[in-house]
Amino acid sequence: MAALVAMTAQFFRNAHVVVAPDIMRELDASAASLAALTSAMFLAAAFTQIPGGILLDRFGTRATMPIMLVLSGIGAGLFGAAHSVGGLVFARAFMGVGGAVLVMAGIVACVRWFDARHFSTIAGGIMATSQLGNLVSTVPMALIASWFGWRGAYVALLVATLLLAALVYALVRDAPPGHDFHARPRETLRQSAAGVMEVLRIPGIWRLMVMAWFAWGTTSCIIGLWAGPYLSDVHGLDTLGRGKALFWMAIGVIAGALGSTLLDRWTARTKRTIVLGATASSVVFAVLALWPRPGLTTATLLLTLLGLIGGYSVLIATHGRQFYPDRLIGRGISTVNCAVLFGAASLQVLTGVIVQTLSTPGAPIGESAYRAMFGALSIALVIALACYRRCPEKAATSA
Repeated sequence: MAALVAMTAQFFRNAHVVVAPDIMRELDASAASLAALTSAMFLAAAFTQIPGGILLDRFGTRATMPIMLVLSGIGAGLFGAAHSVGGLVFARAFMGVGGAVLVMAGIVACVRWFDARHFSTIAGGIMATSQLGNLVSTVPMALIASWFGWRGAYVALLVATLLLAALVYALVRDAPPGHDFHARPRETLRQSAAGVMEVLRIPGIWRLMVMAWFAWGTTSCIIGLWAGPYLSDVHGLDTLGRGKALFWMAIGVIAGALGSTLLDRWTARTKRTIVLGATASSVVFAVLALWPRPGLTTATLLLTLLGLIGGYSVLIATHGRQFYPDRLIGRGISTVNCAVLFGAASLQVLTGVIVQTLSTPGAPIGESAYRAMFGALSIALVIALACYRRCPEKAATSA
């Protein structure tokens, strides 16, 4: 059930990508507007992370997850009904609030049900499975949009999400009988806030959060924003063609997440795996920036490779788990994930500015604008690596 909810959250993040050119044409939206539309969800989710973590520690997954799903569904309905860029941005922000802790909520519940030794496998499995949402947001979303229009697709998403919320409330339990969670004292609001500050004071956590800021953010800029427009503007693909290309990117992300999780389990060197993944991603971004007009097959392979390598970002949660104690699990995971989402939002805005600045108004976005954007993401990862290399493998204290 945790994996199904996580998959739904991932679908919400990227469902608009395959229909983005259609939305831009219908509403006469610019590249900067598209970036704002995409980043709105991440910003709203980022601001909701810490309150969401407090809710998970205070009330549990069973109470928190259905409420968040209902909010996500309402956001989908608002998106389908919007007739302006502002309305779409508001709806995406609403979906962001609802989806803020859906992935983390499942991981928190599993931490309480399973032994800590299996955290990497469980967290990696949930995050890898969540990427199935990327698959559904490609060819299936393109087909639904071609049959009913992109607005009809979002109305269907509203109905499906409300049904899932009811199912979660009926089936999910926070912890097994006898678990400390059931006997925990209920914290005051001040104590809950103090727990967040305790997480932020853990030695090394800020360097981890810098890598969290850039690791998934750079990959999501492509999968969650620019891949669709790039394939449309540079290679002339229609909605279904973009859906097929994005499908292979999503396959790459799933395989990469599973592969990174298995590699971490075999080597027990989480930090080294993250460094290798970030370095390889930076190289692929540099290739896309420096290679003038690669063919469609080559471009699709490089984008798929980005998704495959980008799977290393699921290990951010595994590394973070080594920094905070069980009583702070919800706030610890959500605080680090806050950096993930702020990073995704800020990088999408930054790349939107780059692409908009280098584009001609009223014309398709040129290849040079996309290449500049790829180069900026490569440099961003180099900066993150320089900071993260001094992050400890484990916290000095883990009370």
